[in-house]
Amino acid sequence: MKYQIIENFLPKDSFLKIKNFVMDQEFPWFYRGIDTEIEGGYFSHSLFNNHKENSNAHNVLTEEIYDIIKPTALIEVRANLMFSSLFYNKKSRWHVDYDYGNYTAILYLNTTEGGTEIKNGDKIDFVKAEENKMVIMKSFVEHRAILSPDTEKRYILNFNYFSETNDFSNIR
Repeated sequence: MKYQIIENFLPKDSFLKIKNFVMDQEFPWFYRGIDTEIEGGYFSHSLFNNHKENSNAHNVLTEEIYDIIKPTALIEVRANLMFSSLFYNKKSRWHVDYDYGNYTAILYLNTTEGGTEIKNGDKIDFVKAEENKMVIMKSFVEHRAILSPDTEKRYILNFNYFSETNDFSNIR
């Protein structure tokens, strides 16, 4: 299996703490519009990158998640905010975040009609964005963001990390 979907990934109170923290109007967002897979760009908040924490929010947002996914080393962790109107009615380009033999995981913070398309052999699977759902995939799996026609904002936490196992057995 190239990916796994886990619904109700976190206990409800833990999830709501994270969701409310990220969706608070005071949470700082930074525009990423150059060399992105999304025409029109998106907003991001770097939690971990370049071998270091980049935000005081890192531990607040990730501690309980790390207890579950058990990363041995982090590559990059960030919160993403995508506005449907910036997609110009297009999907993002097919991409992999990194291809180092790592894992990529997406935790959806809100429910929308959008989500993520994943290339699975000769077919394309759609993972609907539903709050507290985590999708974990091998790093080589191509995927792309799908705009949300019903909701202007799509919030996710994105994780790229190494794990000791070559399967998903370390997940719950």
